[in-house]
Amino acid sequence: MFALIATNDIAEHIEYKKRLKKLSVLRLKRQIDEFDDYIERLALYFLPKDINLYCLNEMRARLDEVANLEPDYLQLEELVDDVQHRIDDIAPMQALNKPKEGSEDPTEEEQESEKPEVKAEEQKSGEESTDANLPELKLKPIPSEKDLEHLVILLRSFTIYIREEQARSDYNSNHQAVIDQLIEFKYEYISRFYTEQSRNNINLKKYARALTYAKKLHTLLVMSGFNSDRIKEMSKDVVDLQAEINQLRGNAEKEAEAEAERKLKEKREQDKANPY
Repeated sequence: MFALIATNDIAEHIEYKKRLKKLSVLRLKRQIDEFDDYIERLALYFLPKDINLYCLNEMRARLDEVANLEPDYLQLEELVDDVQHRIDDIAPMQALNKPKEGSEDPTEEEQESEKPEVKAEEQKSGEESTDANLPELKLKPIPSEKDLEHLVILLRSFTIYIREEQARSDYNSNHQAVIDQLIEFKYEYISRFYTEQSRNNINLKKYARALTYAKKLHTLLVMSGFNSDRIKEMSKDVVDLQAEINQLRGNAEKEAEAEAERKLKEKREQDKANPY
């Protein structure tokens, strides 16, 4: 009897372990799919490469965990190959910087030996390059405020997801930096949209409406609670824009007053010349 009970307990424990392993694999696969879904949905908006790479590294790390838990997982090899290929497209030299498990920090000599060879011409070019020569951040045109709101919601959701998901890849020591970059990316879109709307109305001489867009952008930046150098730069730009609009509106009002005064003077002269 005792032997039968012990056998049943062991069988139940084994079955329980199998269920836990299955749940762990399903949870990992769901996380992989969620990272991939965000990448796909934001591809049209030119998501920065660093953020893409961060997500792909997290996908690869979770696939490695799946391989450890369930080596025979359906199409596991194809999934790993696909993710690794996408990683290599973005960062082909990434493996050179991967920390080795259980090893001490590399010496300066080892670090130098791992650096890829750089030609003299390339090195000179790199030394002469400045931030001013870097390409402008590519952003997709946003046709309406409703479309902007949809994008902002998506980026906010993505930021929360990355913040809450623990970084598991050895490559991803830049967790907070990626979050900050994603927040800045969101405000790049917000700033670009409202600045363009304001400029368009300036061109139409609709200064009150232009000022409304500029003030809305300024409020959003102030209320963001984010105080990076880039956000400060955006805030300064929109303050300057408001000053420009006020100056243009003031000039337009003076011109309108002067025109009205001129027409009134002409009318008075006409009335004097033709009293009847």
